[in-house]
Amino acid sequence: MPKTQIARTLGMSRNTVNRLAQLEEPPRFKQGATLTAHEKEVLRMFARALVESAYEMIQSDSRGEARTEQNRRQKR
Repeated sequence: MPKTQIARTLGMSRNTVNRLAQLEEPPRFKQGATLTAHEKEVLRMFARALVESAYEMIQSDSRGEARTEQNRRQKR
């Protein structure tokens, strides 16, 4: 799957997808101090899911195993 399509599917910039494609493993996020503990946890979970999804899509594409988001959800 082209990186442009990955970016469009996930709602992130192509530059972000390109940066994630160069990483050995998914990045870790720092949490802001102005959020409540619950908000931090929800944000952390959302960010992790989004990045892991992008990372999986990029990695599967680089191995020639491109899958659409819909196919990936069906396999869960």
